[in-house]
Amino acid sequence: MGEMSGRSKIVIGVIVAVVIMCVIIIPITVVVNNQRQVLETTKATVATTVPTTGPTTPTPTTEVFTNPDTCTNIQASQRFDCFPDTSKQNKNQCEARGCCWLPTNVVNAPNCFFPPNYPAFTAAEQNVPYGKKFILTRNQRLPAHYASPMNSINLEIQYQTENRLRVKFTDNTRNRYEVPISFPTMTSNQQAATNRSYDVEVKTNPFAIIVKRRSTNTIIFDSSVSGLVLEDQFLEISSRLPSIDFYGLGEHEHQSFVHKNWNWHRWGMFSRDEFPGPERNLYGVHPMYLNIEDDDANSNVVVLINSNAMEAVLTPLPGITWRTIGGILDFYIVLGESPSHAVSQYIQTIGLPYFPPYWSLGFQLCRWGYNSLDRVKQVVEEMRAADIPMDVQYGDLDYMRYQLDFTYDPVRYDGLPAFVDDLHNRGQKYIIILDPAISDNQTSGSYPPYDDGLSRNIFIRHANYSMLTGKVWPRGNAVFPDYTNPSGKTWWKNLIVDFHKTIPFDGLWIDMNEPANFVAGSVTGCPNDRYNNPPYKPKGILGKNLYDKTICMDGQQAWGPHYDVHSLYGYSEIEPTLDGCRNATGKRGLVVSRSTFVGAGKQAGHWLGDNWSGWPPMAYSIIGSLEFNMFGIPYIGADICGFFNNATADLCNRWMQLGAFYTYARNHNGNGFLPQHPAAFGSQNAVNARKVLLTRYRLLPYLYTLFYHATTEGKTVMRSLMMEFPRDKIARTISRQFLWGSALLITPVLEPNANSVYGYFPSGRWFDYYTGIEFTQKGNVSLSAPADHIPLHIRGGSIMVVQEPANTTVYSRLNRFTIIITLDDNSLASGSFFWDDGESANTISNGMYTYMNMSCTEGQLTVNMVKNDYTIGPTLNNILVYGLKVPNIVATEVGGRFTNHQWDSTNKILNITGIGSSSLNYNMNGNGIIITTILVTTMGNHENDKFSNSVSQDISTSATSVRKNMNTLDPLVDESTISASVTTSNDVFLLLDPMNNAKSSAGQDEISMMSNTTSRIG
Repeated sequence: MGEMSGRSKIVIGVIVAVVIMCVIIIPITVVVNNQRQVLETTKATVATTVPTTGPTTPTPTTEVFTNPDTCTNIQASQRFDCFPDTSKQNKNQCEARGCCWLPTNVVNAPNCFFPPNYPAFTAAEQNVPYGKKFILTRNQRLPAHYASPMNSINLEIQYQTENRLRVKFTDNTRNRYEVPISFPTMTSNQQAATNRSYDVEVKTNPFAIIVKRRSTNTIIFDSSVSGLVLEDQFLEISSRLPSIDFYGLGEHEHQSFVHKNWNWHRWGMFSRDEFPGPERNLYGVHPMYLNIEDDDANSNVVVLINSNAMEAVLTPLPGITWRTIGGILDFYIVLGESPSHAVSQYIQTIGLPYFPPYWSLGFQLCRWGYNSLDRVKQVVEEMRAADIPMDVQYGDLDYMRYQLDFTYDPVRYDGLPAFVDDLHNRGQKYIIILDPAISDNQTSGSYPPYDDGLSRNIFIRHANYSMLTGKVWPRGNAVFPDYTNPSGKTWWKNLIVDFHKTIPFDGLWIDMNEPANFVAGSVTGCPNDRYNNPPYKPKGILGKNLYDKTICMDGQQAWGPHYDVHSLYGYSEIEPTLDGCRNATGKRGLVVSRSTFVGAGKQAGHWLGDNWSGWPPMAYSIIGSLEFNMFGIPYIGADICGFFNNATADLCNRWMQLGAFYTYARNHNGNGFLPQHPAAFGSQNAVNARKVLLTRYRLLPYLYTLFYHATTEGKTVMRSLMMEFPRDKIARTISRQFLWGSALLITPVLEPNANSVYGYFPSGRWFDYYTGIEFTQKGNVSLSAPADHIPLHIRGGSIMVVQEPANTTVYSRLNRFTIIITLDDNSLASGSFFWDDGESANTISNGMYTYMNMSCTEGQLTVNMVKNDYTIGPTLNNILVYGLKVPNIVATEVGGRFTNHQWDSTNKILNITGIGSSSLNYNMNGNGIIITTILVTTMGNHENDKFSNSVSQDISTSATSVRKNMNTLDPLVDESTISASVTTSNDVFLLLDPMNNAKSSAGQDEISMMSNTTSRIG
């Protein structure tokens, strides 16, 4: 028995040893095989190095983190993905991460998902004056999802303002790449903002952060719904959202303004040379969203300041997962009382938009493929012959010699400088295209941009210092400037200034700056390293590799590896381009960039890229334009009539009507397609284009004023109905209409062969822009829209200044103004007017402008001259008042003199003009602060002359009082004229009196002239 017992022990010992070896060896074999598989599937064109950090498969943990019962309690709609590499996931690998594995038939729902209270980190608080600070410690019993987890995290929660906080996760053991753009921050000794609209709760074990609106207790950000993963090349955090009234995330071609796809849809964000289309990451990166929280329209904006490749996943909870493969997690959360309030604060946070020159609001024309200056001249002459307004002609790629920057073709474009001079003489401008790629194979000494750049060492190189060479438009191969290098900025700016001496351009259009590359990575391929083949590539990003259609990720730049700063390439080009333009021209200048990033609107505008000629892309352009206004880039538009394919006459006619209300209105055509400039489709299209562009030019003073508010307050210009009517649930969904500011509603036709269009009219009063007649229907209404007409409506309660149009802004700015007043239900209205010289740099910061606030309240039109430091040449021609609720108007007085007027008693439209002429000819500066008072006297049906004489006496007394108390420029008409005017009718008297240089201690002018027989408008 003893011997048998010994043998048994030996056998048992061997079995145990074998089992142990199997437990050890089998998982290792799985790991190695999996690594080999990953490396084989991501092999680069040229593998010059082995990966310094390769992807790993998590090994099974000895601790069970998931409870099967807990997993089954999570509904499919509540799942957050724990294994985004769906093609590689399986039960064992999922559970090795401590996650739940439960396959489902719900479309796109993850089979592998985070359990409740995923124990990734614990938190310990440290006292700081600026808000909260925590040290997060990683649970090291959990395996890495990919590789190189961060085990100690520094979390700063900065209470920056009463409505804004910053939540920033950084590695506590080493410095990591952070976006090198200045955004608001707080130092260690700054005090937290008081009277905050938010509360922050931090759970310590396991860690989670929850941000709530204090007034409603609404959860704005809640990371407890999922796991927090922080690794070297994989960072992920998720949050619950308060509602599905969700907008933003860019740049994409969204097909609805409010997001509708909550089916775990991945929106990739990584700058890419890609034609607009569904499910594509496009030219710019804006990881920002707006979320309306409740019926009262409380709203918040969240932005992730990260420039690495990323994706945002929308889940049906509703929730959002942020997933990026580098940098840090750095969030700004902004709370507002409304969508517009939240967005304006967001824009103030990232940088107020650039103030464009006035001429850039005119119509612009471009095509790739004129192929000769003669053809350009022919097109311009066709526009002039059709009398179509136009401010800007472009030079696209074909003006260059061999597509080389800072050259022009001396044969096909012979005489280009003289042509540009002629444009200037006719009040027009010229903009040229510049691409970043610089040819590297011109004859030595013959191409200064390359020679000088090489001597300055400003072209991007591989990590091994060899030149990174690609292929773009220039003849031969190309190299790529590093605009993050200070020497590179100087080089670029100098080239711009020097080239202006040859071609006196007025603005610059920078294209292909994602940067685009016609080969994958470089002409020799990319090293197979951690940058070019990271362990995880976001699935929402197009392309087999990160370097698809761009340069290698190991490229070295001053701001860091291209892997980190790729999506900042266009952003970094903007600043030296604008500096060069302004130095060259000596004026405000303009830059329009294809690639943008958070804050790019401070110095540039944008167009929506190489779109298709078609009805759906035209409609989607409204959504893109509204989004970029939220992104802080209000100078925005799509290529009118489309860039690719041949546009039809019907499409181009309607697109010209829509495009006339882009803030950036440019018709742009691709190479080899039929001409599509407005005169190309025959006389009727030309007439229709002229009509709508004259409407635009008439409205430019209003549009320019909107840009003033954008650049000083962060307000949107091209504005969604949701912004103005946030409590209206239908308005939150509108994608096919929009507003200019708060006052002008645009309802374009977006379907072929249509003579009508449905538009949504929210509550309030609306007036037909063209006729002034009140539009009384509400809700979805069918509007007449023949081929020559785009429906426009002015919102009641608005005051806008417009101007007689001309064929260029140089000449329209010389014409007289009109003030349009549309009264709301309470017979009130307000507006403003900004004016400067339209082209000088820094007129706002230098105070060289005139600005006035206008309000119509309690019978008074008050014009408060806030600033009066620019002389306005044109005078006021007339005043239009829509929506008066009175039976008749007897007489009108403006500037101390009685004037002519026309009163439409049926439609309640008043037109106040000058006496004895068609114009008031009133000075818009007013030699100081102006107060204009409207007096309305309602007489009713008088039965005897005694009452009429009493009214006449009151009016005469008022006029005499005005003469004694006002420093007027023009004499009043005599009292006999006044009496004669009054006794001709016995209904209503309207008086507008400007008060000149009468300022109270509060800086406001006041005048009270209301007699017993007067009442407010309405």
